[in-house]
Amino acid sequence: MNLDPTEKLICINTNQLEGTLLQRIANDLYRVEIFPDLTNKISPNEINNCSFFVRVDSFFDEEQDQALIEFFNKHKSHILKSKFLIWTTSEISKELAFVNLAREFSDCVIFLNGDEFSLINISSSIHDFKTFQSDIKKVYYQVDSSMLLTLTQNPCDIYLKLSEEKYIKILTRNNESALQEVITKYQKKSGENFFVLSNDYGGFQKVLFMELFIGQKNDSHNPTTALKISDSVLTLSSSLGISEFVIDSLQENIDSLFEDSAKQKGLRELLLLFMNSNESLIGKHCHLTAIFCQLIAIKVPWANKQMRKNLSLASMLHDLELFDSSNPQIEFLYPSEIATNAASKPGENHTFHTQSLVSKLQKNDHVPSDIITIINHHHEGLGEKSLAHHRLASQLSPMCCLFITAHTYAIELARALYNPDKQDQALQSTIEILNAKPYQEFLEILKKNISFT
Repeated sequence: MNLDPTEKLICINTNQLEGTLLQRIANDLYRVEIFPDLTNKISPNEINNCSFFVRVDSFFDEEQDQALIEFFNKHKSHILKSKFLIWTTSEISKELAFVNLAREFSDCVIFLNGDEFSLINISSSIHDFKTFQSDIKKVYYQVDSSMLLTLTQNPCDIYLKLSEEKYIKILTRNNESALQEVITKYQKKSGENFFVLSNDYGGFQKVLFMELFIGQKNDSHNPTTALKISDSVLTLSSSLGISEFVIDSLQENIDSLFEDSAKQKGLRELLLLFMNSNESLIGKHCHLTAIFCQLIAIKVPWANKQMRKNLSLASMLHDLELFDSSNPQIEFLYPSEIATNAASKPGENHTFHTQSLVSKLQKNDHVPSDIITIINHHHEGLGEKSLAHHRLASQLSPMCCLFITAHTYAIELARALYNPDKQDQALQSTIEILNAKPYQEFLEILKKNISFT
């Protein structure tokens, strides 16, 4: 058997002495890297097909357990590909949430028991760990029925969960049976318990992401209905590792904005106009911009609660002029890509759809001036891709630069047709476009908090 020493072994919760010994023991088998803890230390791009040595002892506390759970919940695809050697000192440790997560999703979890750091014991276990071969385990991912109902044809086999051990196939890949009829039928019996196999999940996501680009109008015009982020946007966000905390905090912003606007004539109408187009192509782009703004803003010390709400409102309103446009995809082209003669109609160039909206917003006393400024400049500060004869990044406020960072990434995802195989390319394109100094802090936050599964 070829024991490739270039494979990475990430050691978590080991001290320096133990780490040095592990490096000596495993030198011929692995490239060993030591991480005392997981918090903000490991990039998801560094852990493809690697193995983990995790020490779970009496000093392994709830905070460490939660950090591991949070990390691997974001990157479950890596659990499917990874192997875990867990050095534990008691049976109790096997009940930790992280240990249970690893046992559920990984094909290889080996326990090394013992209170003392025994070289013989560890050396033998690491060699067995390296050479361990396991059968591929079927892992089922739950899929919300509302997502399935957005599709016209099922891209993979769909299962119903009967128990923890038993799943039945209710629909095969590309079956001619009407997908919506089957899902509706079983939904009454099972609620939301529909599943797809892990090896099909990536292809399943691709179909959902294409739904984002198609864009469907929201038929609900009921102003009392709470505005919710669409399922397809949430699916895309999940694939990028966006935490539930970011989504929940953004939803709080949105709810608060609607609540605040109840007695603010003009602003209320603008938000309801957005609600009516919430499920459109532009509406989903606005939500994605808001998500990335929130992701960055909660990591920036100066962005207080009101600023985060203003960024959310700016995200929702910035393309209001394009909601009824015959060419909404103009938003995903850069000004330099649009020929002058092709942008003669109102709404078909960036100058019109920003300046027209700004002039309307300036007449509304309830829209803060910094939101109007953000909207006015959201296609600027991009070098050769900016609106002509406008501002450099160095001439824009930090709030504008934060918004432009989030907005540019949302545009690049759209230009990649939300293809999960090209999401990392979208981030790299964003980094190349935003090469000016004012963007670097925000780009670093994106790079550290976006993952690709």
